[in-house]
Amino acid sequence: MSAYRGMRWFKCDLHVHTPEDGSWRDAETRLGDPRRIKKEGTFDETDVQEKARKFLIRCHETGLHLIGVTDHNFSARDAHRDWFLSHLIEQNEPVAESVGRDPLTIFPGFEVDIGYHLVCLFPPVKKSEDLKKLDEIL
Repeated sequence: MSAYRGMRWFKCDLHVHTPEDGSWRDAETRLGDPRRIKKEGTFDETDVQEKARKFLIRCHETGLHLIGVTDHNFSARDAHRDWFLSHLIEQNEPVAESVGRDPLTIFPGFEVDIGYHLVCLFPPVKKSEDLKKLDEIL
């Protein structure tokens, strides 16, 4: 017997802004500066990780299956651990499990203003290791 389940509908939003974006207005999830606070020689990522969890839970609450993260002009941060996207990808599976849903498909990207707005998306990223590779290229 085949594993084919027939046609499926997916709820997608391919133009999602996150707290990484300069136009973000939600005070509850606004990112601090610095993103990671150094405590006793190590970075504490608790705040940014919690905000990533809240963001993902909201995506699940609205029934999304797929998002395209398209903040304006990507991130101004140099280190991938400061990118909100890194934390979204890390928290994706644990959050999905906690709410009883499949993990979101996350397309990284950006929105650029070149006289009009252009949304650029890249293949889905599933592991934060893939972001480390991007960090090395940049």
